[in-house]
Amino acid sequence: VQETTIVHNTMVNERGSGLFVKLNSDGKASLLQNNLLVGRGEMQTAGAVLLGNVATRDGGFVDPQHYDYRLTAGSEAIDAGIALDLTDFVDGAPAFEYEHPAGAAARSTRHRPDAGAHEFAAR
Repeated sequence: VQETTIVHNTMVNERGSGLFVKLNSDGKASLLQNNLLVGRGEMQTAGAVLLGNVATRDGGFVDPQHYDYRLTAGSEAIDAGIALDLTDFVDGAPAFEYEHPAGAAARSTRHRPDAGAHEFAAR
């Protein structure tokens, strides 16, 4: 069975318009869940299941000019996700998140999951 699963991603578009995702499921299982879409753009997702995605002009990031896309306390993405039920797609929730440059850090959810690639952690 072919399927597409796009879960817990942060997508940033710095242009005036654009396309974050273009997907025609054509009867196949497709899920887009808990993604953070920042900037101007749209998703074309015919037939896909869409849950807990957040589209915003400002992601509420620590330092996006230096690729630090961790969330700040005011981000719309905090607790905006929906608990994953991936039994029809893949197993498990994200255990790690990207740490710039080219690293990984443990990801844990305290309340509801945050949308995007990072879970907010008070500093």
